[in-house]
Amino acid sequence: MQHLIGTGGSALASFLATLALTPLVRAGARATGFVAPVRRDRFGCRAVALGGGAAMALAVALVLATTPLGGALPFSLQLALLGIALLGLWDDLKPLSPCAKLIPEVLLAMVAVRAGVRHDWLGVPLLDDALVVLWIVGITNATNLIDGMDGVAGSVLLVTLGAIGGLLARSGAWPEAALAAVAFGAVGGFLLFNRRPASIYMGDCGALSLGFLLACLAVLAVRSSCPSPSQATVGLVLLALVPLTDITFVVVTRIARGRSPFRGGCDHLAHRLARLGVSQSRVVLLHVGCALASCLSAVALPRLPAPVAFAVIAVFLVGAVLLTARLSRTSPAESPLPSDR
Repeated sequence: MQHLIGTGGSALASFLATLALTPLVRAGARATGFVAPVRRDRFGCRAVALGGGAAMALAVALVLATTPLGGALPFSLQLALLGIALLGLWDDLKPLSPCAKLIPEVLLAMVAVRAGVRHDWLGVPLLDDALVVLWIVGITNATNLIDGMDGVAGSVLLVTLGAIGGLLARSGAWPEAALAAVAFGAVGGFLLFNRRPASIYMGDCGALSLGFLLACLAVLAVRSSCPSPSQATVGLVLLALVPLTDITFVVVTRIARGRSPFRGGCDHLAHRLARLGVSQSRVVLLHVGCALASCLSAVALPRLPAPVAFAVIAVFLVGAVLLTARLSRTSPAESPLPSDR
């Protein structure tokens, strides 16, 4: 009970800190012109302040510095989280090429592995660590890619962090569960400003750092709760199903059109749904519903027999294939999007 109260208190402190910091960061961003400009290859028709990720990072840092949680977590993991937040902030201030971001992302993922973010999948430490690095880098960027419409990325992150925190708490990994709760509180506070119409965006600082944290905590959650490597793999896929589906869909459709998968655009699942006439609020709800269903399945996974677990993932994968096949038949990704309604 003491651990549960402490974890809840950390989440509340992070929520309140983000509520206090975000308006200050927003005002500073507007005053200095730190805004996301209107672009043809992006959704929305308003110049919106950036820096929401910095506000969340500051809130998390304050909680870690003023509570026992900071001392309970590996310093190298905290250093990696700081590094990815600074990389994202740099990218917000002066956009970097995909390759320029990839190298530090890989290095920071290796730091996280050294901090203990590991899982024994193949029984070969070097290969297992390489798989974790690949997972962290992939989910970091997949999370960044779904941040293209008011409230979508934040809402999906909120659901996923809640599920990961539940898995960690159930297995007794309280420091990691508290870290998930702190991030949960920060995202919850930020979402009050990022709901449609958003007055501030999280930017790469927020999307990259939260995606990195989600990827690390997901590995720790399935390691502590899933008894077999195969079940752990299913759990990881379920926890990150929404960003995984989106990044797979985008990469495949762009390559099929002869377009670089690294070039941005309005061809993500959320944008395709908007082209079908789905309102932005319903797009957010659809993403939340899918994330909730897959994450709840991940939470139930450790108590399911192996055949049932694989049947669950099969149902989700078939659903993802059918959805993406339908959305791939929408108008070309380069065509104008409906207004930001």
